[in-house]
Amino acid sequence: MLSLIPKPNPKPADIKLLRSYSDASIAEIRRAAETGSSIRDFRIFEGDWESERCVIVRLYREFACNDSVPFAICEDGEVFETPQSLRDRLEGLRQIELQIQRDKDLEMGSIRTREEFKPHDDEWF
Repeated sequence: MLSLIPKPNPKPADIKLLRSYSDASIAEIRRAAETGSSIRDFRIFEGDWESERCVIVRLYREFACNDSVPFAICEDGEVFETPQSLRDRLEGLRQIELQIQRDKDLEMGSIRTREEFKPHDDEWF
């Protein structure tokens, strides 16, 4: 699970940005910033993964394009310290997703060889 955690002492502009990624109230964001807790969790490959992964990519782009962001992205307590570390994880998730799709196609008989595989969806990352 990936988690979005606000950094301490968020400014009004930071809160505005964080609210674009979370339904948390201003008070909840401030409290989470104080305690280092998550304001949004992303369950990998669960629920509405297609929508969730789009939000994760938006977060990644924000992280990659700015020197300082008002949030941290964590997985199982480990913080992604650099945009590249998060990028590597997202690329890995995409590879797992494609492998699952390919394996299902082989199992169902939709394709006979791995080379015949075509992704079921557009590239999201």
